[in-house]
Amino acid sequence: MKYTENFPTDHGGRIEIADTKKGGNSSWGIKEGYDQNSIRLAWYNDAGGFDPYSSSELPIWGLKELIVAAADRDMIEIQDLAKIISSLSASISRQFKDNM
Repeated sequence: MKYTENFPTDHGGRIEIADTKKGGNSSWGIKEGYDQNSIRLAWYNDAGGFDPYSSSELPIWGLKELIVAAADRDMIEIQDLAKIISSLSASISRQFKDNM
């Protein structure tokens, strides 16, 4: 994975984002020769090395399907849903302005 942004999670891992518009690419996109946005919940061992066994990379379409499946089953707490809705609303506003 060639990530373009990374930041810590609240639980000790890192979120790594591969945004093709910014020069990133998913692991499989790199391997197969095409561009694919992805996101990864990454974990590193005590020595700082990447731990591929506990890190998960998803295409953005997969992340969307997981979020919908979890929401459809009431698996996301109300305060987390509110935060997600707020972030989604802000994204809609930014994208709407960019497309005007």
